[in-house]
Amino acid sequence: MHTVNQMKKRFAKVFNPEQSAVLSEIINDAYSELVKSGDFNELKDIVKYLGLKMGELADAQKQTEKELRELVVEHKKTRRRLGGISQDVGYGLEDKAMPYMVDFVKKNYGIEGALVKRKNIVYPNGKFDELNIYVEGTKHGKKAFVIGECKSQPSKKDADKFHKVYERVKTVLDGEIFLFMMGYSFDPSIKNYIMEKYPEIAIIMSYDFELNYKKVSLP
Repeated sequence: MHTVNQMKKRFAKVFNPEQSAVLSEIINDAYSELVKSGDFNELKDIVKYLGLKMGELADAQKQTEKELRELVVEHKKTRRRLGGISQDVGYGLEDKAMPYMVDFVKKNYGIEGALVKRKNIVYPNGKFDELNIYVEGTKHGKKAFVIGECKSQPSKKDADKFHKVYERVKTVLDGEIFLFMMGYSFDPSIKNYIMEKYPEIAIIMSYDFELNYKKVSLP
């Protein structure tokens, strides 16, 4: 007969520590009683039954682990697909907003002669940031820039990431920089978060452009 500690080690392969301890004690107690009564056949049956159940549990655990691994793989695939859809929606917003940018930056920031496009800002170390909307023009005769980030439903993480981009961009753009985030909708908590933490980022609803600004054909 295995000792209690030996049984605990074997049970630990299938059960958690508490369950292993209880099972080991039960079997040990049962063994002690059966030894006293001399009924070894019953003890053999109990051990055989437990061995079968442990085998079944081990197989079930392996199957569960396999299914969990498959679920993790599917989850990663789904996140990639959703990320692609979100990116496509963001690009759709950019395309929708760009024709209104000339009028938008003139009325809101006093920027004239605006050049509107997407732009990669390349840094001396070779890294770069892709700007959803990049506007370059002049304000009171000096260079000025407007940088926009477009998301279907902006999140706190999006705002944090955008502001980090701004911190990097301002090290290479020589002029005043204005920021805005545009989305189809903003959760009230996200609006408050942006306004309190990043007051320099204007919050723009996608429909504002069609309602309040003139559309201009871009070159």
